[in-house]
Amino acid sequence: MAKKTEYQYLEELFRREVEDVYHDEVQLAESFGRFRDSAGNPVLGELFERLRRRSLEDSQRLQEALAPGKASLRDALTGLLKEGQH
Repeated sequence: MAKKTEYQYLEELFRREVEDVYHDEVQLAESFGRFRDSAGNPVLGELFERLRRRSLEDSQRLQEALAPGKASLRDALTGLLKEGQH
């Protein structure tokens, strides 16, 4: 079995971290939906709905970045960082 290069190890580690963030965003979206439903104030409910939609959008982008056959994770990270600067 060939020994992994440092780059391969780091890319694998990065992929696992991105997968963890993806799952966290999905859980946040579900939680924000429950918070919205139980909010006693319509303004608070709308805030939770906006947060839920944002988490869904973020999880979709992360899922696309992890899709097989897509650009490398390095390219995906570069895109996410550029998007965060706007």
